[in-house]
Amino acid sequence: MILAGEKKIVYADANASSPIKPIILKEIENHLKISYGNPSNLHALGQLSKKILEDSRKIIAGSLSISKPKDIIFTSGGTESNVLGVLGFAKALKPKIRQVLVSEIEHSSILGLKDHICQEGLKFELIRVTKDGLVDMNDLKEKLSKEPSLVSIMFANNETGVIQPIKELDELIHAGGHFFHCDAVQAFGKVKMELDHSNIDCLSVSGHKIGALKGIGALYVRDGFDIKPIFGDGSHERSWRSGTENLTGVWSLGLACDDFNDYSDLEKAKNNFDVELKKEFGVIIAGENSKRLGNTSCVIFPGSNQDLLLAGLDLHGISASAGSACKANASMPSHVLKAMGIEKELLKSVIRFSFTSDVLPADFDHILSTLAKLIKK
Repeated sequence: MILAGEKKIVYADANASSPIKPIILKEIENHLKISYGNPSNLHALGQLSKKILEDSRKIIAGSLSISKPKDIIFTSGGTESNVLGVLGFAKALKPKIRQVLVSEIEHSSILGLKDHICQEGLKFELIRVTKDGLVDMNDLKEKLSKEPSLVSIMFANNETGVIQPIKELDELIHAGGHFFHCDAVQAFGKVKMELDHSNIDCLSVSGHKIGALKGIGALYVRDGFDIKPIFGDGSHERSWRSGTENLTGVWSLGLACDDFNDYSDLEKAKNNFDVELKKEFGVIIAGENSKRLGNTSCVIFPGSNQDLLLAGLDLHGISASAGSACKANASMPSHVLKAMGIEKELLKSVIRFSFTSDVLPADFDHILSTLAKLIKK
């Protein structure tokens, strides 16, 4: 439970954005006092900023078990990392590839690249998923057999929390000489990643999902690969991106990576929460038969209106959402749940609960008791 002014709030929308870590709030004023130099300048203040930039890069690389920090470039967030990691990577890979394959449940920042990919003379194909939210391996194998491909599949889904079998996917994709981008925005900081022991070619992460500041992300690009800039002349970050680095954002991402949360206790509590939800309200948990992030439950309340439930929860000091923050204000039903075969009439009855690691047992109790009042009405 957190305080918003004088009001106590149960925050259950961490997959949209996480609270800034206390260490960042504590240290940011001191950081801002010394970090105003441009990292590209050779004078003392510029070189101090450069040191902060590169020290942070080393910390972030270490959090992903990457031995070469230069393989990390900084971006404005998860969306830019995804666009660079798919469109920028696809441009650089031509003519080695002829198509880009993405799963049906990818983030809109990737699904929205179809026209841009096609303008590059490449095919853009969707990979089906199963009712449990996992990539359909047979469909992927069939599509990989047709053309040399760049494949983009997320590590863990932002709406359901379903974790893909990344090692198996990695092996399958590279066995055929294809290339692999992974959107790890939701999994980063919640699932251990050892990229030096994998063949993933590109991987996207975001700062504000793990308690860093908004407006900072990173893209891992495996040594030996190239990226084409998507705008500007690519004068920074290995000539792949334009614009002075967001030094304070980078610094905050480094601090957040040095202070990952432990989600093991939360996962147990969240699983008990799922059991209580099913027992009390007869809900459906999307992807419950798959391995999921320990903080996420995508809950379908048959016969209930999600907008009314969300409004009622908010009035009782509970912040939750209907799914992706990028579509929270849109009337369109979840493309993720549609792809999983969830019946149309259930798509307007969905609440996603995604928790921070410091959620309390009393917070779960408050949500359950509030739902009991709202649903009985």
